[in-house]
Amino acid sequence: MQGLIKDIAESFKVLNENYGMNVREFPSFSFGNIENCREIIKAAFLEIDKTITEFKFTPELEELADWMTDTKGKGLFLTGSVGRGKTNVVTYVIPLIFFHFQRKVVKTVTAEELANRLPELKSKKFIALDELGVESLKNNFGEKYEPVNVLFNLAETESKILFVSTNLDGSQVLERYGIRTLDRIKRLCRIIKFSGESLRK
Repeated sequence: MQGLIKDIAESFKVLNENYGMNVREFPSFSFGNIENCREIIKAAFLEIDKTITEFKFTPELEELADWMTDTKGKGLFLTGSVGRGKTNVVTYVIPLIFFHFQRKVVKTVTAEELANRLPELKSKKFIALDELGVESLKNNFGEKYEPVNVLFNLAETESKILFVSTNLDGSQVLERYGIRTLDRIKRLCRIIKFSGESLRK
């Protein structure tokens, strides 16, 4: 069996070098134990939002801290109520944390601009998408398509780490983007549901 595994590995190496067959690999990250991760989240929020007078840990942020202890090769899919901090997490907190601790740059785009920016995202490993669900269908030589489906296909085939925020629930995601994209969301991301009243004052 060891010989067979070695032979297959050699064949894959040849395919990769000569024909561009990429290995699918989703790296895992850890930012420390749960207490460290809570402190990191708090520090990041206080840095990116100077209007915060009193920082409170919500159940959603507890889940975020748990994910940070071991990302297990997954990104994040933040869904649910408005005004609970999803956009802040995806577009500010996560990029700041990944740059500070891992020196990884997270490319941030809004759903509205996704279609126009898909070409540049092909070369990015870490992508943050804010407000999934507000974008319109795009036209490609008379055929309409969802840019989000293209992004998730790209992430699946090229091992990209995605961080997504949306006000859509699971049934709305399924209805708009289809079962294939919903399945890829589950495969690529840890889903955290944000619920409750808006925290905006």
